[in-house]
Amino acid sequence: MLAALKWVSGYALTIIISVPVNGLLISATWGWFVVPATGARQIGIAQGVGLAIFISIVGIIATAHQIKYDFGDEKDPARVAARGLGKVIGGGILGPLATLAIAWAWHTFVMGPISN
Repeated sequence: MLAALKWVSGYALTIIISVPVNGLLISATWGWFVVPATGARQIGIAQGVGLAIFISIVGIIATAHQIKYDFGDEKDPARVAARGLGKVIGGGILGPLATLAIAWAWHTFVMGPISN
């Protein structure tokens, strides 16, 4: 029971952290790629957070039938919780931060020389 409580609280904390991270990712990449390509208005982090929430909701609805947690033959609740939390942290925080780093490098080193 304690392992499940830890997992739920860790999941909630990860979501609380990942929403602003995704908002920053959307805001930055919007300014780097969408604005120059389309002439659209720049958006701030608050609008990026709103878009991240919207995209998350659409993704949950679109993939609700596919949600499966495969933990193999693992029976220890603490290990299952730790593995699940690791997947949430990786997908919710580390993945977006890695994407932001790659987008920044592309914007800086590939697109920067083109626009100058």
